[in-house]
Amino acid sequence: MEHRANLLSRLALFEEPSAPLIDELRAMGWDWLGEPLLVLTEEHFVRIMDRFLVGQLTADQVVEWAENLEQREDVGFSQDKPEALDELLFCLANPDINYAITPQNIEQLKRDIAEG
Repeated sequence: MEHRANLLSRLALFEEPSAPLIDELRAMGWDWLGEPLLVLTEEHFVRIMDRFLVGQLTADQVVEWAENLEQREDVGFSQDKPEALDELLFCLANPDINYAITPQNIEQLKRDIAEG
């Protein structure tokens, strides 16, 4: 369990290639019945969006980050705004049906999540 939690934490930081991490997580199986091993907070999202805004991440990388974390049973959301963070993850993972990943849209999403 500790190894799985470490992989999820590294995936959330997005400071290394995600494919090897995803491969290791897949080998552990999809189903998870326990408490979330990773709790995504507003800070996780802001860090990724800020990295996009300064050119450290591309729009495709933002989508990849969100897709890798979306709908995982071993990932939860901070209790202060779980619905808003879940919706934000969905928006970032699915820009084709939500908002394109552009600087303007990311700035708006940051304002929205800060307001609450």
